[in-house]
Amino acid sequence: MGSTSDYATRSGATAEVAEETGQVLRANGNDVEARDVRQIKALSGYSAIVLGSLARIGKLMPEVLRFAERSASILRELPAIRFSQGVIMNQDSPENRRQAEAFYTAAG
Repeated sequence: MGSTSDYATRSGATAEVAEETGQVLRANGNDVEARDVRQIKALSGYSAIVLGSLARIGKLMPEVLRFAERSASILRELPAIRFSQGVIMNQDSPENRRQAEAFYTAAG
């Protein structure tokens, strides 16, 4: 079973992070593919997931939230890493970390 590095993006930057994450995992012997969440029909057959989204104006992209909602049962079973990309973490502070944690919770 392979892993998947899935993302929601506007300008392509989050896709680049997901692709790079996949490359690092592949370099360490993992079978990984990167996919736009809008193109995903199912998560069956995967052993782990990396899930990323652009975070804008305090919110994850609607596509990733819909994906997380419809895939909630399998996301609870798979080992997962979640990331958000956006202005919020330009400064590392307790408040920004709390907001980032809220994003991850919202994504399942």
